[in-house]
Amino acid sequence: MKNENQPYWRNSVTLLDFPVLTNDLTTEVAIVGAGMAGILTAYQLAKQGKKVTVIEARKVLEGTTAHTTAKLTVQHFAPYQQLIKEHGLEKTKKYYQSQKDALSLMRALKEEYQIEADFEDMSNFLLTAGEMEEFLKDELEAHRQIGIPSQYLEGDQGMPFKTTGALEITDQAQYNPLKFLSKMIEVCRNLGVEFYEQSPVKNIEENHLLTDTNVKVSFDKAVVTTLYPAIIHGEHFKQLQVERAYIISIKNTQELPFGMFQYVDEPMVSIRHFHKEDGVEVILAGANHLAGGKAHPKESYEALENIAKDMFHTTDVTGRWSAQDVNTEDLVPYIGRYTDNIYIATGFNKFGMLFSALTSLVLPDLIAGKDNPYQDLLDPHRKLSLKENIKGKLTEIINTAKSETMSLKDITAFSNPNEQTTITREDGQLISIYKENGKEYRLKATCSYSGHLLSYNDAEQSWDCPHDGSRFDRYGNVLDGPAIDSIIISSK
Repeated sequence: MKNENQPYWRNSVTLLDFPVLTNDLTTEVAIVGAGMAGILTAYQLAKQGKKVTVIEARKVLEGTTAHTTAKLTVQHFAPYQQLIKEHGLEKTKKYYQSQKDALSLMRALKEEYQIEADFEDMSNFLLTAGEMEEFLKDELEAHRQIGIPSQYLEGDQGMPFKTTGALEITDQAQYNPLKFLSKMIEVCRNLGVEFYEQSPVKNIEENHLLTDTNVKVSFDKAVVTTLYPAIIHGEHFKQLQVERAYIISIKNTQELPFGMFQYVDEPMVSIRHFHKEDGVEVILAGANHLAGGKAHPKESYEALENIAKDMFHTTDVTGRWSAQDVNTEDLVPYIGRYTDNIYIATGFNKFGMLFSALTSLVLPDLIAGKDNPYQDLLDPHRKLSLKENIKGKLTEIINTAKSETMSLKDITAFSNPNEQTTITREDGQLISIYKENGKEYRLKATCSYSGHLLSYNDAEQSWDCPHDGSRFDRYGNVLDGPAIDSIIISSK
């Protein structure tokens, strides 16, 4: 991807190149989006004997899946006490069981296809230095109501920083997602799945879709597993919240206890180790903010570097990258039938690994006309509570307004004195003018998908949309959808 810090996972594998879709075709199932959810769903459908075609807007496996922390855990921060309040005990039990099923699937695929992928079984720990002790004990009580095997550990947990207790869930896992999914792509291709990349889909109807070059794909069923399902139009998706998270890797200067960790006091940070050819390093992830909702996102990297220094006693940062997440108001993804022929999976709430695997368990059942035990829980057309609806609308209005105010006020020079960008108005249209090495790039200042004013992201040198999460590099090319069209006007 252009002008972005590359995640370690992407640099750890050599990915295959796939052709651009240039000719009309017909398939039984068209899958839009070649991340983890799309690949695993393609695999399950192909095993049923379906003819499956996967279409990716950019490069296969270079989107959100490549930018994850890659934890396979049922403990998504601390959701269970809140889920019981929002959905009741029985639905929360079903939510937990869905995550267990997804984790079992990942283990089964690993065994069946002998995938190494640095797969490690371990406990997941929520850590506190005392500030969130009661919160974690409340979560433990929710676990007991649901039947989740967990325990609260008193005292210091052996981390490089102070801790007074931890909530532990055993039998979780972590892995390298691109090593794993590279193998699953090979399995899919052996089952007859066709992959196409750099072929953005601009429109989808009940029995066909069109790419940005007007290539037509006719289908019996379609599955949309893009991060934000922009080619589907509906009220639900106006309330999806797009969030950015930041990740750095550091040298493992002080060996961590074996496990995955989430420090839940402030500053919150997700922690895990990973394996490189020359040793073990540690990932620190956090400093999240709503897309387009922070004046200077580079401060998020600085915050993580301060955590590395203060908590891990190192300034040796070996890598940095960022991730994009889509969240729902009620903490539960939308996975299911959207229309008679179109199915979706979105809103994974920062824990896309198991929800991607779950997608591949749910959608093939529905496509085959079978009931699935989780279809009602995940139904894209479920009714949100009045509270959730109001909260979603207010959040959208406040953050969009905040971002647009920042966009107008905080257009500043890049760190390189030869690079500069300004915003101006010409013929009633807001224009961004970006100068670099004597060349001038004239860009639309608004998102080519939603029309909202873009906010400059100084951490990734990109223009980010606060409304739908679309991202453009500093020259105006699309980095992340749902936008398909660039914001380039001219360059000279």
